[in-house]
Amino acid sequence: MKQFSVFNKLLALFLFFIILLVAFRIFYTGSIMHLFLCWNIFLAWIPYMLSNFFAEVKTKARWKQLALFVTWLVF
Repeated sequence: MKQFSVFNKLLALFLFFIILLVAFRIFYTGSIMHLFLCWNIFLAWIPYMLSNFFAEVKTKARWKQLALFVTWLVF
């Protein structure tokens, strides 16, 4: 199993904190107006995780690198 770096653990902690803040706001106001912020944070994680995978794939086949780069670029 791959160990998470301190930076990744801190990012996960901030993600949890953001979700708690949004959940508290929904509970407090009764409105789901800013629920899209959780989706936005999730979408921001995708290119970050893809860039981590790119560091592992840099010695693999060229087509895998290209597919990963294109996916990263889409996000």
